[in-house]
Amino acid sequence: GGGGSGVATGPVLIPPTLEGPRDYPREVLRRWPRGGRVFVRFQVDVAGRPFNCNIDRSSGDPGVDQWTCSLVVSKLRFRPATDDRGRPVISWYGYIQAPTNF
Repeated sequence: GGGGSGVATGPVLIPPTLEGPRDYPREVLRRWPRGGRVFVRFQVDVAGRPFNCNIDRSSGDPGVDQWTCSLVVSKLRFRPATDDRGRPVISWYGYIQAPTNF
């Protein structure tokens, strides 16, 4: 039988999300490729904090990508995922940042 180690509910993002003019340096925003989106994947710990951010698909500018991961880890917060008994567990989360988000 199962040991109850699966994820029953995934993490839930707590607003606000990232805001360009407020969170990104002007220089990074100027370098953002037209139509570029950053697809990141990271883990959310039991306290709702992101860690272990990875770029799944680049915006086309490594600096934009790196800033996005850095901001995800420092600014985003979540209600953590829970197991089938309602206990918080570490889980993965995917996030897409696009210039249209701001």
